[in-house]
Amino acid sequence: MAGTSGGDEGVAMDPDLDPNLQHWQDRLDNFQWVTGSLVALLDSIPT
Repeated sequence: MAGTSGGDEGVAMDPDLDPNLQHWQDRLDNFQWVTGSLVALLDSIPT
């Protein structure tokens, strides 16, 4: 895999990554998705 040893590429796939940290990364991704959805929903409401 290119870029595994340096940069941010492949960090989520790193087997050495703490499972707890991976869990929080997933939580953060989900939170960002929910936030984006809410913003889009609010943005679509005519004011």
